[in-house]
Parts: sequence; C-alpha cells; structure tokens
Amino acid sequence: RNLGAMLGRTLGRIASGSARLLTPRVTASGSAQRLGAPVAAGRFSSSDAGEGGDKAEDAVRMLLESLGEDPNREGLLKTPKRHAKAMRFFTQGYEQDLDVVLNNAIFSEDSDEMVMLRNIEIFSMCEHHLVPFHGRAHIAYLPRGKVVGLSKLVRVAEMYSRRFQVQERLTKQIATALNDKLAPHGVGVVIECVHLCMAMRGVQKPHSTTVTSCMLGDFKNDPRTRNEFLHLVRSAPSGPPPGAAVAEHVARTGAKLFEASGVHIERTHAGADMFDNLLGGHSPNSMRPLAKDHRALGVAMAMGAGDYGSAAPPEVKAAAVSMPPEDVRYSTIEIGKEDMKFSAAHFTVFSAKERERLHGHTHAVKVQFTGLVGSDGMVANYAILKKRVRELCALWDETFLVPGQSPHVQVVQEGGRVKITHNGVMQDLPADDCRILPVRNVTVEELSHLLLQNIVGEKGGWCNEQGILRVQAQVSSDGGRGQWASSTWVAPVAE
Repeated sequence: RNLGAMLGRTLGRIASGSARLLTPRVTASGSAQRLGAPVAAGRFSSSDAGEGGDKAEDAVRMLLESLGEDPNREGLLKTPKRHAKAMRFFTQGYEQDLDVVLNNAIFSEDSDEMVMLRNIEIFSMCEHHLVPFHGRAHIAYLPRGKVVGLSKLVRVAEMYSRRFQVQERLTKQIATALNDKLAPHGVGVVIECVHLCMAMRGVQKPHSTTVTSCMLGDFKNDPRTRNEFLHLVRSAPSGPPPGAAVAEHVARTGAKLFEASGVHIERTHAGADMFDNLLGGHSPNSMRPLAKDHRALGVAMAMGAGDYGSAAPPEVKAAAVSMPPEDVRYSTIEIGKEDMKFSAAHFTVFSAKERERLHGHTHAVKVQFTGLVGSDGMVANYAILKKRVRELCALWDETFLVPGQSPHVQVVQEGGRVKITHNGVMQDLPADDCRILPVRNVTVEELSHLLLQNIVGEKGGWCNEQGILRVQAQVSSDGGRGQWASSTWVAPVAE
C-alpha cells in the first residue's frame, strides 16, 4: 500500500512537470550532468526540494517507509541524510570535467614504447540496480610524442567510474577519452570487476568476475602489441593465496617447493622441526622451506647451481644439527629502504622470434637476513648490510640489462659498443649503458637469483664473515607494485 502510494505521488509529479528526470547527459568535453539539474547548481541540492527539505533525503525517507520501516527510529533517523551524501560521492564523476581532471599534465616526450598502469582499483554503481561493482582497471597506451602524468590515468578511471555505469561503457569511455586527448598510436583498457547485483541477489554468484576490454589503434590492429598488453595484464598480481590453504596443500601432498633460483627444497616433518627449532620455533604448519641437506644446499645456492633439484635429495639426519641452548636466539631482519631500487631497461625474450618491446621498470629490492642475535642485540651491523644492498642496486641502475646467456639473443661487445641481435634485428648501444648479465632472461626471477649470489659471495664467504645463516633476496617490478620473486640461500650447517 505504501509503495503504491509512493509510486502514485512520483508519477503525479512527473505528469505535472514538477519532477526532474535524472538521466545522465554527456557533454562534448567528456563531463556529464543530469538533464534538468545544472552542474553549477549542484545535484540533489536543497533548491530542488520542496518544503520537506533535501529532495534526495525525502526520496530515501519515502523508500524506507515503502519497505515497512520507520525512518524516525533511532537507527534510521539520519540515514536519509547519510545516504544522500553517499550517493553524491558515488556519482561525483558527473560533475567532473575531463580537461580539468587532466590539468594540462600532458607533456611532449620522444617515446613510443608502451606505458601501462595496472591494478587501478575502481568502484562504480550498476545503473540497473543501483548497487556497487568494484575491481581493477589496467590501462596502457603507445605514446605518439606525448605522455600524460601517471596519476591522471587513475583520475580518468575514477571520473568515469564514479557514475551510474555498465562496465562495458565504462571501459570504452576510459579508452576513448585517452585516445582523444593524447592522440597516441593506440590505447588498451581491461577492467575486471565483481558485480554485487549478481553476487547479493539474482543468480547469487559472488566469485564470478566480469572482464571487459577496449582496444584502439595498434592495440586493436597489431597482434604483437595486443598480446604484449594482455600478457602484462595476466601477470598482474591479484593478491597472495591464503596461507593456511597453501600450508594444508603442502602438508597433504608433500609437494616440493622450488625457489626462483631453481634450487630443490622439500618440506619434511623432521627437517621442518630442525629448521624451526634452529630459528626459534614456528608453528607445525610453517611454510618456511627446509633443505634436506643444509651443507649441499648452501654450496649449491652460493655457486648458483640451477639444477640441484634434478637429483634426489639425501635423507635428513637429525644428528646433523646441534640444537642451540635456550639462551641463544636467532632473528630475521628485513632491509628494504626507499632508495633500495634500480631503474633499468630490458626486454623479456619468449622465443627465437618473439620478445617484448624494449621498456623500463623501477625494481624494488628487499633482503632478509637471518642470524644469531649478538650481545649487542643485533643480528649484524645494519649499516654494512644496507651498504651491501645499495652498492648492488647501483650497479644496475639506469642501464640496459642484457641477457648474456639467452639462446635466442646474440650479444657481441667490441670497441666500446654492445651489439644485441634478436630475430635478425640488431641494436647497437654504448657499452657504458649496458650491463651484460649471466642470465638466460631478464626477469625478476633471474634478477633475484643474481642479486642473491652477489650478496652472499663466493661459497657464502661474505655471509660467513657476518655470521649470517640465511639470506632471502626479493626483487619486484613496478617499484614494488608488480610481481615479486625471491631466491634463498641457507648457510651450511656443521655435522
């Protein structure tokens, strides 16, 4: 009865012309407003309301009444005001102008390599049910002499998502806006979202994800560009898996763990107990990996043996470890300062004919050191550890990293030049700008392993001097926001 009365009043107001429609209208500049509600006057403003106050608040109050609720009870007394305020925030994109959002942050730059920003969190409102959908946007473009500030990519996505939307239109609006303003060689946008309108109601499938894409220019016409973009989208981290589930899987299957360095590590009950006790104790389901033979593993890691796991590991001998007395403590510290990073150019090689475009990353670095806590309360001299990591980052900073052991890339260094050939195409660069690395490919997996080798020193000599028992080197692309890879060294344990 109440719902019928409310609909009757609303239809009567529309028929008499006293009610304004709230249909979005997109202007030429890319902004949007609702018909009958000028942007300058403010949406849902009190000037649109009757004697009862704010029009939006009145509408929420009527909705509560139609659902059989009492809008005057304590818990709902301020709900109309709160909801109206929230809806203004959720739809603030209607009042934003694309030119204002970009704020002239478009710069001339001699660059035509892909620029990509991944994992932009977005929140929008489904226009069919007025409930949220949320997820991540991945945006890339190929500059044509102009680049835009990275934060503006986020702001453009935010402007169009803060409206009543469907995901298909949202994806196209972001791509079209960037294409119009930057005139690049191409634009690619992929959006992955969970829609609460099909999670909370209807088919009620909360784990379903909707993926939409819009490809313009080279992203649509050039399969290599499109494949590179989609490969980078697929490699975007979606968050770590639940630790308990992983631990349960390892415990159930006895699965072998392989660090990025390729060293064979296996978790066993006896071995886990030895290693956990040595480091001060961990839960029985600890995911801390244990080498079955500490001495052989330590030497293999220090020497960079990538195929140690090809042979069956020896049996664990409990007598191989002398348990520390109760007053001996071991601890782990992590060195990961803001300046422990390096910016370098590279390309990933996929085959004899396929590779990525030459592009750059800012790689973040973190290193964990485990050792005996000394009488000074420290595992080791922090200044020495930080200096060691910074020196290694400086070696690779602002250079072109070249895979010196790739079977698909020919590298020749002569006369102060480095000639790099792949699939018949040669690049001739100054030797000072290149670092030829003893790796098969320039990936975070290989970089973490090489970084570990350089930190540990030959046969673990440097770590032995510092009293370090375990080192884990981690390298990430995109300044720590991309995927992380880690490699681990464990010191030999005396029998």
